[in-house]
Amino acid sequence: MNNDDKKIDVYEKDKQQNDINNLYNDINPEIKEDIKPDVKPDIKPDVKPDIKPDVKPDIKPDIKPDIKPDIKPDIKPDIKPEINKITILNSITENCLSWILLFIAMYILSSNFVKGIITFFFIFFAAYFGHVEFHKKNNIFTILHQYHHNNDNFFSHFIHYVIELGFPCVFLPLYYYYDTIFLDEWTLMFSTIFYSTIHNINYGYFRVNDVHSLHHKFPFTNVGPDLCDIMLNTKNKLNTTVENTNHYIPNIIIITILLLFLKRLYSNVLYQNILKKSLIGFLISCAIITVTSSLYLYFICDDKNKNKNFNRQNSL
Repeated sequence: MNNDDKKIDVYEKDKQQNDINNLYNDINPEIKEDIKPDVKPDIKPDVKPDIKPDVKPDIKPDIKPDIKPDIKPDIKPDIKPEINKITILNSITENCLSWILLFIAMYILSSNFVKGIITFFFIFFAAYFGHVEFHKKNNIFTILHQYHHNNDNFFSHFIHYVIELGFPCVFLPLYYYYDTIFLDEWTLMFSTIFYSTIHNINYGYFRVNDVHSLHHKFPFTNVGPDLCDIMLNTKNKLNTTVENTNHYIPNIIIITILLLFLKRLYSNVLYQNILKKSLIGFLISCAIITVTSSLYLYFICDDKNKNKNFNRQNSL
């Protein structure tokens, strides 16, 4: 092969290579165009629209509306109305029937209506302040009441009847020296029996409510009467309303009828001395039993038990 033939052969090869390259270049743009549109549109539109709309709308609307409306309305309305119910005015209006009957009883029984009212309210407040004093100290004068608070037996209840019904004996020296007690005698008898029966029968036996039972758990609260506790801020916080004293009504009616019968007998000279001596004898007997029982509990009973009872009572 000569040089001319070699040149022609190289030329032919270069031409074929160029044709191949041109053909590839003609095809390659089509491939690129096919790939690019397929990738970009598929990823961007599918991802972004799906995430944003689904997450944000679901979380925010569900949390805020459910919490705020449920908590605030439930707490405030339940507390304020009950606290406002414990007032002197509410106590009187709630128990107006009991008060009306009490005043009627005083009007019927007392020899002087004004003197009868003074006598009733003297006993009313004396019962409260005397009861408070019984819980302050451990001594011979308070030992029986402390025993009553810490024991539930026959003697505990019996001795309280004796103490309360025998209370008028403190006026016997006045009667002996001045032939009067400066109070209305019939109203004094009514108030004494009324207080004792409410305490021992209504609260102690029938347990008409939890007012007195809370006093036994917390001795410096619910001392009684309820109106005094409201006035002097010793009402137990567990009682959220004033006490309904309609349970007083049977006591008022029965005691008034009993004393009217005795008053009628007393107006007869034949029975006057008998009734007077019987009453004085009963009061002196109550005084003797009270003093004897106090001495026995204070000096003969074990000192450890006395201190334990007093500490237990004042720790409640």
